Amino acid sequence: MISAQTLLLIFILFLPPTIGAAASPDNSVTLFTHGDTPLLSPTKEGTLEGPALDLFRCAMTRLERPFSVQRAPLSRARQIIAELDKAVWFPSAYRGDADRMAHSVGPAGSLDIYWYKSKVNQLDPNSEAFKQSAVVTTYKGSAMEGQLRRDGYAFKQGSADRSTLVFMLLNGEVDAFVAVDFRDRLPKETLQKLTDHASITIKDRVPTAFRVANLFYENDTAFTGKFRQAFGTCLSNAAPEK
Repeated sequence: MISAQTLLLIFILFLPPTIGAAASPDNSVTLFTHGDTPLLSPTKEGTLEGPALDLFRCAMTRLERPFSVQRAPLSRARQIIAELDKAVWFPSAYRGDADRMAHSVGPAGSLDIYWYKSKVNQLDPNSEAFKQSAVVTTYKGSAMEGQLRRDGYAFKQGSADRSTLVFMLLNGEVDAFVAVDFRDRLPKETLQKLTDHASITIKDRVPTAFRVANLFYENDTAFTGKFRQAFGTCLSNAAPEK
């Protein structure tokens, strides 16, 4: 008589190779965002919504690709873009060199970028005199950090946390920082202090895009082109009639 242990071994040896895994590759796409812009931000209920997500949802529906949305700090954006497969980051600037544009799908709206400058410093933050004398910061690891460094500002390492940026300004560690308008997300007391001690003026208006992660771009060579085509259709359908 064959023992129960022998029967179990025979069963394991002759299992189909796909058992325990989906018969087809996982097509699910993960959209990562810091959720700190009006284009894609958390609701009072904690879910993420916004016009950029509406466009992404429309495009993925047309491509018949399931997707999920996850929040991640801006400081992780470069890591996500460099290391993850089936990942898309939003928002990314819809401008730059040929390689950046090849990985970008947009434009998906624009963002106003602001100078938050201490009122102690009387210089125009967009002036050459300010650039030569001021210490500035921004979100750690962001494209804005790279831009400020390339433009020749005296730069102090910032943080992915908006409250830390505000503290650095109010504490006199920097003369100014660069960020999106997040005033409606600050505690009332912090907002009042910022209003009392800082001037807030526009620095730049940046067109935004969805950035397809490098491995996704390389491993699924057809995806970005199909995404771009579907996105264009969704954007046209969403445009108001003239």
